[in-house]
Amino acid sequence: RRDRTGQHGTWFLPGHSGGGCTRIVASGAPAVRLVTYGGSVPTTMTSDPVRLTPAQLAAARRRSRNTLVAGVALGSTGHIAAVTVATIVAKDLLGSQLLAGAPGATVVLGAALGAVVLSSLMAKRGRRLGLTLGYAIGVLGALVATAAVILRSFPLLLAGTLLIGFGNTSNQLSRYAAADMVPPARRASA
Repeated sequence: RRDRTGQHGTWFLPGHSGGGCTRIVASGAPAVRLVTYGGSVPTTMTSDPVRLTPAQLAAARRRSRNTLVAGVALGSTGHIAAVTVATIVAKDLLGSQLLAGAPGATVVLGAALGAVVLSSLMAKRGRRLGLTLGYAIGVLGALVATAAVILRSFPLLLAGTLLIGFGNTSNQLSRYAAADMVPPARRASA
């Protein structure tokens, strides 16, 4: 996000421990007061901003972008594999193709639920927390789905794929975090 005064030298990174975001001011840019919305009551951050040179800011953006790309690559690979395997496992567990598509449907339902819950959380507490929570729920879903295969439980498989879909929301929402890190001059091409 840019600050309200329109200064392009001020950047906000999600995930400040106080519930808002961390303000980074590039050298030479005027400092601004940041109001965070950690809930229904706005609070003002009293800490000084972190001042970075343009080179340090570019390096921070590059590290964050690479982390997001790695997370999306791993998350997408796991998601595709999980949906494919869950469909085959469902057919095997049920002995019929009648409900073999149900795990795929619960993945979509989980993604829909995740979009509502995680985007709301990110608006209140920052993207870092929302993305981390989504990925953690996706990993939990993979563990639940694995337990379902071992225990041969179709309902447990559906619960696991619901959580996997919820976790996949982080992959979908991470593009907005990546877009926020692009300098204003390049936003249209990000």
